[in-house]
Parts: sequence; structure tokens; C-alpha cells
Amino acid sequence: MICSFLGLVGCDRTESVQWGERGTSMIHIDKPGRLQSAADIHSIPAPEPRDPPDPEIPLAKDVNENVQVLTDLDALEFARLMQAISTWVAPEQGCEYCHNTENLASDEKYTKVVSRQMLRMTREINTNWKSHVAGTGVTCWTCHRGQAVPSGTWFTNLGQQTPSAGITGVKAGQNTAGMRTVGNAALPFDPLTPYLDGDTQVSVQGTTALPSDNQNSVKKAEWTYALMMYMSNSLGVNCTYCHQTRAMGVWEQSTPQRVTAWHGIRMVRNLNGDYLNPLKTLYPPERLGPTGDAPKVACDTCHKGAFKPLLGVSMLGDYPELAGYRTERPGVVPEYEAALDLADAGTDSALIAAAEDAQAEAQEGVADLAQESVSESATQISDAGTGEETLAEGDAAQEPVPQTLALKEDEQEAGDTIASAGETRLAETEALPALEEVASEVETAELDRLHAAELSQVERRLTAADARLQQERTALQQQLALVRGQRDAATTDAEARIARLLEESAEKRSAALRAAEARLSQERTALQQQLAVVRTQRDAVAADAEMQTAMLAEERAAALRAAGARLDQERVALQQQLAVVRAQRDAVSVEAELQIARLSDERAAALRAAGARLDQERTALQQQLAVVRGQRDAVAADAEAQIAELAAEHARTLRAAEARLDQERIALQQQLGVVRGQREAALADTESESRIAALTEEMDALRAKLAEADAAAADLRAQMQITAAEHARELAEVKGSIARIRTLYEGAAEVGGRITPEGILVNLGGEELRFPSGSAVLPAGALPTLDRIAEMLAARPDLKAKIAGHTDSLGNPEINQALSRQRAESVMQALIDRGVDPARLSTEGYGAERPIADNATDRGRRENRRVEIVMIDQTDNGTVSNLTES
Repeated sequence: MICSFLGLVGCDRTESVQWGERGTSMIHIDKPGRLQSAADIHSIPAPEPRDPPDPEIPLAKDVNENVQVLTDLDALEFARLMQAISTWVAPEQGCEYCHNTENLASDEKYTKVVSRQMLRMTREINTNWKSHVAGTGVTCWTCHRGQAVPSGTWFTNLGQQTPSAGITGVKAGQNTAGMRTVGNAALPFDPLTPYLDGDTQVSVQGTTALPSDNQNSVKKAEWTYALMMYMSNSLGVNCTYCHQTRAMGVWEQSTPQRVTAWHGIRMVRNLNGDYLNPLKTLYPPERLGPTGDAPKVACDTCHKGAFKPLLGVSMLGDYPELAGYRTERPGVVPEYEAALDLADAGTDSALIAAAEDAQAEAQEGVADLAQESVSESATQISDAGTGEETLAEGDAAQEPVPQTLALKEDEQEAGDTIASAGETRLAETEALPALEEVASEVETAELDRLHAAELSQVERRLTAADARLQQERTALQQQLALVRGQRDAATTDAEARIARLLEESAEKRSAALRAAEARLSQERTALQQQLAVVRTQRDAVAADAEMQTAMLAEERAAALRAAGARLDQERVALQQQLAVVRAQRDAVSVEAELQIARLSDERAAALRAAGARLDQERTALQQQLAVVRGQRDAVAADAEAQIAELAAEHARTLRAAEARLDQERIALQQQLGVVRGQREAALADTESESRIAALTEEMDALRAKLAEADAAAADLRAQMQITAAEHARELAEVKGSIARIRTLYEGAAEVGGRITPEGILVNLGGEELRFPSGSAVLPAGALPTLDRIAEMLAARPDLKAKIAGHTDSLGNPEINQALSRQRAESVMQALIDRGVDPARLSTEGYGAERPIADNATDRGRRENRRVEIVMIDQTDNGTVSNLTES
């Protein structure tokens, strides 16, 4: 038994903090030893020495080359921050980790480009994500902790890839052993990809029962619980840190930490999408994940097992340069801040500090007394229960337990402490009307502004003091609730032990009663002595606090009187200047009214001129459209006229050839008749055989010529038929080209594009398709232009689409190149989702290589950030034809 007791004593003790109402199980359980064992991880390095701000020191961008992010720092601040970052990120490599020490301005190392992006991300977090990091903020040390590659980064997890991994079948991304991300549970082992890299909704409960259409509720719950397991392990907390376990989905019954976690999830999605994923093309292969994805961040990257990174300690006070871009340099104090000298003198802060010290001492006395009383009461009752003594039933009912009375007195003292804290707050608040009354006497706008600034600072300090007092009041109330609970538990335990003792024999009861009375008397005497000491200390602290308060009140009154005298002097001086100022103000007002009138007239004229220019441009566009349509109709009419003329010319040629053949045939027939007549006359005259032979040869020659003429006529007819067929084919091609041109113009008009030598060009820039900065995610909502393009591609299977992404010239060219390709791929995926065959689509990213406007202006950069789709006609043989050459 003794060994068991020693074993329990040696266990790591747990502590719990109650978040919500009793009985709701909203308790945060923690083991102090766990954080103590990791104290080195959460420690903070000593800050680098800081020089006082000097406006005369030149800016770092004017001294160093290629400074793109920290352009608001002077040279000394820049050097100090670079030294700190080297210590935080690469303490062994130093500057060589990111820089070429021979040429510090060079971007040849990818680590320098990545570090520049991380500085942008750090300032983004501290500026725009205060809903999660509050005023604590983050620095490079928050994630790196002396490591070049911070722990807690992650990649998409494919699961086991061993040859035997598929023996057990398809596991749907879960039921895999050894997955520490989800606490070695059987839940899905990669919840980070859908929830922290994508925008999948984190939900558990469905709105309908399973037999209807809610088939995926259980599966979604498993993925959500996997994410919650990861977050709990990363912060070292349990579910009740954020949730009311009886109503997990009810926000009204959740803790404020749940709202902070909600903003944290959105912040991580933003960081992964806008800052980390675009760096994928810069990393070497060994720095990428199994799927080729870039390293990303999540909860464990900053928290590392603590409910607050670095246990809630802020480093921004030592390195304000990382809090965000500064519009004013340190050391340059505006003139209006000179009126805040009275507030800076520290009278209000000293009063608040004294009140806080007095309240803290009183609070510590109440807490120590309550804790000692409860622990001693429990020990004494336990000692009474281990013996064999019993108490009489009547005595137990008549005499209250002394420890209970002591606890009630402690409770009353804690209430008095809270009341005194409220009186201190009231005394501080009463000083405000005096300042307001003094400030109201100043009539000029300049003096009002000065006193308003002073009052605002005092109010801020009083508000902060009020908030701290409210927090302390809440803490005291919680301690009172804890003391009451311990008192009730001690009373209940005492009553239970008394009941058990009453069941024993009467002989032991009287002896136990006497022994208990003696011990209780001794303990009562000891407790009364301790209480007297505590009360004496409390009275001394209260008297000291009152004396300090009185002294501070006198000092503050004197300071206010001096301030009043100074204000009177200033009032006299300002009243003397008031007439001059009012006269100048009236003159300025008159001049301003005249300028406003002129500006109004100029603006109206400018608007009218702009409207006229728009009307002229609209008229010019309509005229150009009419000219294009007229040219199109003229081309069609000209083509038809040429076709008709070619047909008529072919017909005339055919008729002329037939006429020539007929004439030659008639001439040959006439010659043949003459020859025959000569032969017959020769036969009739019985001439010599030689004459007959000559005539016969001449007749044969004529027959041969006639045969040649017939053959030539046949060849001519064949050539005419071939020519007619070729002209018919050319006519069909011309008609087809005209039809394609007409269809081309109509299609371009439908999708809002224009005709180029490459095809139909559609520019998706402007308001409809505006990508977020640094993102390739399509905007939510309807995209009618993409719908029309998809319909046109579905109706025209002979068209292919080439998608090209473009950016402006700002930023790193390599990142812009990758971003433009990613945006083109996003548009390609949108067309695929609308039913377009992927084989008909291709993408290309040009970055800032092909601007269509001047990158020196905002308007030009907006026009250059675009995605263009060129639809090209593809012929049957697989080559691309130029649609406009027809």
C-alpha cells in the first residue's frame, strides 16, 4: 500500500481550469510538467541591441540594393533585423544561408526569394489576422526556433506505399497504423489537405437522417474529428478548450477560443494559398513532398504543443519592424503629440499601478488563506475519519464545523476586496470630468485637438485599467466559486464521516467527541491566530494603499493645477491668435468655396466630356462594326460575282471551241469532197495510175487530219470538263470559306471576342474574372463568358482552345510565370467541368512577357492581369488553318 501511495505521489499532477458553468464539463485539463519539460523549445532569445531612433539615418533601400519588402526601415534597423533573423533561422550558416556574400543584392539563392516571401507573410499575419494572433503577433522565431526548416510543416500524405500496402484492400485514406497526425487513431490520416490547403467545410452534424439523402455525414464526421485530433495535439489541449461537449455545434455555448480557432483555420488557408504554394517552382526536388507539393503550415508549425505559441509571450515589442509597414519613421514626433506631456508624466499610470499592487496583494492574501483553510480542513477531517472515534448525533447537529465558518469569513473578505477595487476604479473615473471641463473652455480647433488627444490617451489608460480590474474581479469571483465548492465538498465529506461515526458504539462516541473537540479547539485557535495575522497584513496593505492613493491624488491635483495654469496662458495666447486665424479661416473658406464651385464646374465639364467621348467611341465602334459587316457582305458578293463570271467565261470558251471545231470539220469535209470529185474525174478521164495514187494519198492525209481534229476536239472537251470540275470545287471551297467567316464573326460576337490571325480571341480580364492577389482560384459565382465559350466549343467540334495566362510586371518573374500558368490551368479545369474534352484544350503561362497596356499605371496593370482564350479551327488532316486567310 505504501508503494502504491509513493507511486501516486510520483505521478505528474494535472491542473484544471473551469471554462463554463458547473456541470457542463467545460474544463481545461493540463499537466504543468509537460510544458516544463519543453521549456527550451518555448524559450525566447535575448533581443539584439537597439540604437535610439534617428530620422537622419538613411533608409535601407537607399543604402542597399534590391530591398523589396523592408523599404520602410532605416539602415540600422535593417541590419539589426537581418542579424536577428540569421540567429532565428540559420544560427550556424548565418548570412550565407540566403545571400551570396560577394554580392548581397543577388537573388541567385532560392532561399533568399523564399525568405522575402516569408517576411511579406509575417507582416500580413500581424496586420490583417489580429483576429487570431491578437496583439501578441508572430516573428520568424515563432516557427523556426533556430531551424532553417521549421518543424510542423507538412505535405500531402499518400499513406503507405509499400508493395504489401494494398493487401488489406482500399482503406479510403484511413485505418492505417502509425499516423501521428491524428494521434495514431484509425481516422483519416490526411485531414490537412482538404481543410487547410483546400476550403472544404468543417462540419459533423447533418440536417437530415441517414435514410434520406445524408449518406456522407458519418464519413464527414470522421474527417472532421481527424482535424480536431491534430489541432488538440498541436495545442496540447482537449476538446473542451473550445467546445461545450453536450452541444458541439452551438456557438453560443462555446468558449471564445473557438472563435479564435475559426479565424486561425481561415488564416492558414490564406497563407498556404497565397504565400507558400506559389513557391513550389523555386524549391529543389528534395524540398518538395511525395506528390511534388510545396511545404505548408498548420497549427503545430507555431504552437508546437503549447496552447499559445511561446506560451503567449510577444516578441513584437523588441522587433516592431515585423508588425507591418510603417508610414512614419520612428523618432519623427508630430507636433500634436507635444500636448501629451502631462499624460506621459505618469500620474495616471502611477495611480493605476498603485491600485493594482494593492489589489494584487489583497487578492494573494485571500487566495492563500482560502487554499490553506481548505487543505487543512480536508486533512483534519481525514485524520478524524481514520481513527475509531465517533461523535454524538445531537452534538453534530448543534455545533457547526469551524472550518466552514473560516471559509465564510474568507469569502466576505474577498467580497470586500472586490468592492475596494471598484471604489478605486470610481476614484480614477472621477478625474475625467475635470479634464473635460478644462478642455471645453478652449475655443480654437487646434487646442481642442490637443486636449482631445490627451483625454483620449487618459481614457485609453483608464479603459485598460478597467479591463484589468474586470479581469481580476472575474478571477476573484472564480476563486470564490472554487473556495465555495471546496467548502461545500469539505462540509459534505465531514457530514458523511460524521454519519459513519454515529453508527459506531456510544462508548467510542464520547471519547472521539472529546478528542475531536480538543483538536478542533487547537485548530480553531491556530486558525484565529493566522486569521489575525492575515487581517493585520491586509489592514497594513490597505493603509499603505490609501496613503499612496492620497499622495498620488495630491500630486495629480497639483499637476492638474499646473496644467490649468499652462492652459490659461495658452488660452490667452490662442485667443489673441484667434481673430487672425478666424480671418484667415474665412478667407480660406471663401477661396475654398470658389475652388469647390470651379471644381464642380470642371468636374461637370469633365463628366460631360467623358460622356461625349463615350458616345463618340460607341458611335465609332458601331461604324467600325457596320464597316466590317459591309466588308464581309462585299467579300461575299464579290466572291459570288467572280464565281458567276468564271462560269460565264467557261461557257463562252466552250462555245467558241465547239464553233472552231465545227468550222474545221466543215472545211475538211469540203476538202474531202473536192478530193473525191478530183479522184472521180480522174477515174472518169482514165488518167494514169500515178495521178490516182497521188490523189489517194492526199485523201488519206486529209482523213488523218480529220481524225487528228476529232481527237483534238475530244481532248479539248475532256480538258473543259476537268476545268469545269475544278471551278466547281473552288466555288464550293469559296462558299465554305464564306460560311466559315460568317460563322466565325457570329461566334466571336456571341462570346465577346474579336477576330485575329490566330482565331477568335477572348480576353477574360476585367470585373468578371478577377483573381485574388497571388491566387489562382477562380472567383465564386456565375461565369457567363466561360459558359458561352463551353457552349460554342460543344457546338463546334472543329475548334480547339489555347488558354494563356498573363500577369503584370510586379513581383518575381518566376513566381509570375508559375502563377500565370496556374491561372490558365484553373480556367481549363473550369471548361472541363462544363463538359469540354480535355484533348481539345491546351495551356500556357507567359507571366509579364506580353503586356497589352502600360505596367507603370494601376489601370495598365489591371488590364495586363488577364487570361486569354484563342479558339482555333482544326482541319481534318490535323493541321491548324488560319481562319482569316479564307
